[in-house]
Amino acid sequence: MQRYLPFWLANFVERTFVMIVPIATILIPLFRILPWLYDWRIRRRILYWYAKLKEVEQKLATAAGQPAGEDLVAAIGRIEEAVSTIPVPLHYSDKLFELRGAVDLVRQRIVARA
Repeated sequence: MQRYLPFWLANFVERTFVMIVPIATILIPLFRILPWLYDWRIRRRILYWYAKLKEVEQKLATAAGQPAGEDLVAAIGRIEEAVSTIPVPLHYSDKLFELRGAVDLVRQRIVARA
């Protein structure tokens, strides 16, 4: 005795197979983009503070010959505090330590100018 699938189940299976192809064409590129997007998001956190650090350096350079002001000392303090709390995965901690070293270098330049 042969058993047949009920009509509604056969129709569901057929429609599911028809939908797998469009869904797969959307999901496969998405899975390729997700690691890049994750990397970009982590790097953006670090690069934001590099931009702020560069602004402080430019202010320090434009005030050549003058002692460093309290605003530069406060700005570098804010940057240092924020950098110490950036959550990054272990894989990106080398970039974070490079940023901390750059902050320390700018802090030393500010102190030497003061």
